[in-house]
Amino acid sequence: MTTAAMTSPAALLQLNHQMLESARQEEWERFSTLSQAYICALEPLIAAAQQAECPTTRQTQLELLQQLHASDAEIAQRLQARLTTLSEAMDRLQQSKKCCKDYAAQMPRRLFPDAL
Repeated sequence: MTTAAMTSPAALLQLNHQMLESARQEEWERFSTLSQAYICALEPLIAAAQQAECPTTRQTQLELLQQLHASDAEIAQRLQARLTTLSEAMDRLQQSKKCCKDYAAQMPRRLFPDAL
């Protein structure tokens, strides 16, 4: 989809919902792809809301932004949980690496020194 197509309120809400569902299903690669499109589509909406002179238009855009913000809060919670999971996995990996290194340091350098 093009950025222009995504700037319609319905399309933006749909994209936001797809991102939320991807986060709920822990489909992080899909989430990443959707989030890039979402950011590109959201920037023009924010700019338009800031520049809108018509109070009705401005109010409509602000209501849309509030809807998006509500689901963005759940997305942020799920991303924080994912970050915690990844951080714990990295800690375990580092610990395993250290154990392997310590174990290797205890091994003789050459098992068959006379074989050369």
